[in-house]
Amino acid sequence: MKFLRTKYKVDVYNLTYEQLLKQGLYEGNESNLRGILLRIEKVELADEQNEATLVVSKYRSNEGSIAVKITLQYRDNNWMVVDHVTLKES
Repeated sequence: MKFLRTKYKVDVYNLTYEQLLKQGLYEGNESNLRGILLRIEKVELADEQNEATLVVSKYRSNEGSIAVKITLQYRDNNWMVVDHVTLKES
């Protein structure tokens, strides 16, 4: 969250969909969220401590959505993307 705030100079919220609606963060009807909704849908840790797989998605009302499975490895004190697969796109 701090990275997104700093790099893109945007407000970042850690809220559920329902909480976003309650805050009024939509335009017109409730299906049109303002901004981009990023979700971490699933996290799997490998038996080895240095690998993780995430299923993440991005949704923007007028642009559609995408879900991606990302494999990360911890190398040289940093998490690095070593593989990614698009699961769905609309």
